[in-house]
Amino acid sequence: MFGQDQHGWAIFMIAWGLFISTIDNFIKPWLIGWLPAKSQAEGRRLLDEIDLVWSVFLRMQLLIFLILALLFVASTWLIIWLFRAGWLPLSPVGLIILFILVYTGIQQIDNLWLRPQLLGRSLQLHPGVVFVSLIAALALSGLLGALIIVPEIGVFRLPVQLGKPRLCLVKVKGASSAARWTA
Repeated sequence: MFGQDQHGWAIFMIAWGLFISTIDNFIKPWLIGWLPAKSQAEGRRLLDEIDLVWSVFLRMQLLIFLILALLFVASTWLIIWLFRAGWLPLSPVGLIILFILVYTGIQQIDNLWLRPQLLGRSLQLHPGVVFVSLIAALALSGLLGALIIVPEIGVFRLPVQLGKPRLCLVKVKGASSAARWTA
C-alpha cells in the first residue's frame, strides 16, 4: 500500500524531476560527455527522445486532469441543480449514493477508456498495453509505479524505434534458435 514512507519518495521524485528539468542544459552535456565520440550524436538524439516522451506524457496528464475536473464540476453542478429544482426527489442519503455512483462512473471512464486512449495515442502505445501496464504497476509497486510506468514503457521502446535494437532484447522472427535473441 502507499504508506507514509512512499509519500516522501513520491515528493522526492517530483522534486528530482523538477530539478532535472531546470538544469537540463547541464545534465545532458555531462551525460553525453561520458559517451565515446562516435556515439555522442546518437546519445544526444536518445536523450532528446526521452525528453519528448516525458513532455508528451506530462501534457497528456494535464489534459486528463482538466477533462476530469470539468466532468466532476459539471456533474456536481447538474445533480445539485436538479435536486434543488425538485426533479430529483431523493433523500440526503439517496443524493449521496447518486454522487458516489456518478463519481465512480467518471473514474471508470477515466481508467478504462480516457487514460489508455489519450496516453496510448500520444506515446504511440496500444491502449491495451497502457491499461495492462497501469494495472500491473498498481498491483506490483503501488501508486508511484502506476504514475511512471507509461512513460517508462515509451522510453524503453525508444532504442527499437530509433533503429538500434542492440540496446535492448528484441525477438527476431525467423532467426535460428541460437541467434533468436539479440542483445
